[in-house]
Amino acid sequence: MLVQRMEKVAEKKAIAVEIKAVVFEVVNGLTDEYDCCLLGPQIKYKLPEFKAIADEKKANCGH
Repeated sequence: MLVQRMEKVAEKKAIAVEIKAVVFEVVNGLTDEYDCCLLGPQIKYKLPEFKAIADEKKANCGH
């Protein structure tokens, strides 16, 4: 799974991170808790909706 691979790489590089995979519907409640959110290619079409959520919370959303 992608999360596990990302955690292994972070551990090897001694980077303290929390990596979590969630369904898109709960993103709105999580954007305050995290510094970075990644959208997978399978939900690329939701990017405008995600940007709107980030803009409401004054978060930086790039791609």
